[in-house]
Amino acid sequence: MEFVKGEPITIYCERQRFRTAERLALFIPVREGPEHSHQKGIIHRDLKPRNVSGTFRDDHPAPKVTDFGVARATARHGESPSAPS
Repeated sequence: MEFVKGEPITIYCERQRFRTAERLALFIPVREGPEHSHQKGIIHRDLKPRNVSGTFRDDHPAPKVTDFGVARATARHGESPSAPS
């Protein structure tokens, strides 16, 4: 698992003084995190601002979805569903 150095996305946006358009632009990469995990059969189940870290990569805002601690695996095509946890 990757260590993500950052702060909750809401605090990050305030500290960077992002305007509405800049905040909305962050939704695209934030949306891509759960979408990628869904394609791999993982559902996050606890997506909230505190579980999205704001940080920079190559001098550009790079939000990361974190804390998959209560995530759940789903059945993949042709497999049996996983037992409830």
